Order: sequence, then structure tokens, then C-alpha cells
Amino acid sequence: MNSPIISVIIPLYNKENTIKYTIESVLNQSFTDFELIIIDDGSTDSSAKIVSLYEDKRIRYICKENGGVSSARNEGVRIAIGEWILFLDADDILYNQALESLFTPIINCPEVGIVCGQFHFKKGNTYITHLASNFEGIVTNNFKFYFINKIQLRMGNFIIRKSIVQKHYFNENLSRYEDMQSLLDWMRVVKMYAVSKYVMCYNTDASSLSRPSGNMEKDFVWHLDFRRKTFWEKCKLGELMYLGLVNYPNHRCDIVKKYYKYVCFMIIAKLKLLVE
Repeated sequence: MNSPIISVIIPLYNKENTIKYTIESVLNQSFTDFELIIIDDGSTDSSAKIVSLYEDKRIRYICKENGGVSSARNEGVRIAIGEWILFLDADDILYNQALESLFTPIINCPEVGIVCGQFHFKKGNTYITHLASNFEGIVTNNFKFYFINKIQLRMGNFIIRKSIVQKHYFNENLSRYEDMQSLLDWMRVVKMYAVSKYVMCYNTDASSLSRPSGNMEKDFVWHLDFRRKTFWEKCKLGELMYLGLVNYPNHRCDIVKKYYKYVCFMIIAKLKLLVE
């Protein structure tokens, strides 16, 4: 196959009920210059059999021992051909014009390193708009725009230059909010562009964020580093600190003791969440 411009990377683990729809949402894109890399992280259900039904030459299927979602994403980056990457979970859906909508701004703004769009999320049979913003254009303050929800970022609603990911791979020691750590790392070093179009649907039914990790050491909220960060990034970290208090009620004293110098940012974040 010719060198594709975008590599779509799907980490796959026991998603036999959804992977068919996720794959087809990628193959049905109006923008066709892509490869689809599926990293099977040791699935034990019929996920592999379902993937094998597709004979599209753009699909690359890799099976590895189970190592977690970060391990699977990192493996996908290592073998990706495309200059740009889109990470997509195996139960989420790309809308038909997602890649086209995300790639088009790069033609006139080649200096950007991330292009993000809007997304819906699915809860049961209900599709919900996620904090809609009509903003479109160059993001002038990455962390401010992110904190006040002028832009949205989650796996599946943005493309990123592979060279940026290669400098800040996913932390394979974390199993919760591991993608948030990577997003913050990337946002410190890139110029971003936002489009107002909706590009994907996030399925919350099986989200691990609704189930706190049994080992808080595996959660990014236990590894927040406020030092030498801008005001707006500290506000975002404060939001994670607040979510840590909510998710780990038995460790609230530990969290406050660890981050006591930065409680003010947690209060700012809590006020914002209450308003939302």
C-alpha cells in the first residue's frame, strides 16, 4: 500500500460486541488516505475472528500479549506509517467525515500539531452533546481553552503528529487517566487547531473512568505534578485532584496531604464543575 497520511490506531481487548461497528466507521470515511492499525491486546473472546472477516488492505492487525491499553497504543505508534495519528477506542464510532474534517485545516495551517473536533457521547441508547462549543480556529491558549471547555479532547476526536507522540509515549504503568497524562504532555509543546464539527461518538457504557482503580498508584490522579505549570494547566490538574477526592473517598486525606499547596486550584475546578 502507498504511504498513508493518517494512521488510525485501535487498541482491542474483548470488544466482540462493538469492534465491528468501530471498524466500519473507519472504513466508511470520506477521507481515504489512511491505514487502520488494530492492536489486539490478548483478547480472549471472538474479537479476532470478527476482525478477520474484513479483507480491506488498509487494515493491519497485530496480536500481542496483554499489556494494557497504553501498551497497545504505544505498539501502534511504533509501527504506524502515517505522519498523523488518530487513537480510537474499540467501542467508539467515527462519523463519516471525521478524518476529512480534522485534516482539512492542516492544508492552510501546516504549523499545527493537533487538530480537534467536537464529540457526542452515548449512554445506553441516549446520545448526548458534550459541552458544545462553536469555536473554530487556532487555539491561542491550549490549557485555558481546554479547562473552560472551549475545546474538547478525548481519544477519537483529534489527530496528532506522530513525531509528537514519539516524544511523549503513553505511560504503561498507569491504567486510569493514562490518556490524560499524555494529552497534557502533548499540549505543552504543540499549536492546536479546533473545528466545530462533530467527528465521533464516545461510548460511556464500558468506560473505566466510572470504576476507580483498585490500586491508586495506577491512577494518574496520584501522580499530578503542579510544579512549573501555567495557571490554566494547574486548574486542569486541580480538576483531576477533585475527581480523585470523589473517586477515592477512603484516600481523601492522603490526596489533600499530597497536594495541599494546590488546593486552591481544586476549589476553582470544583466551582467550574458545579456550574456545568
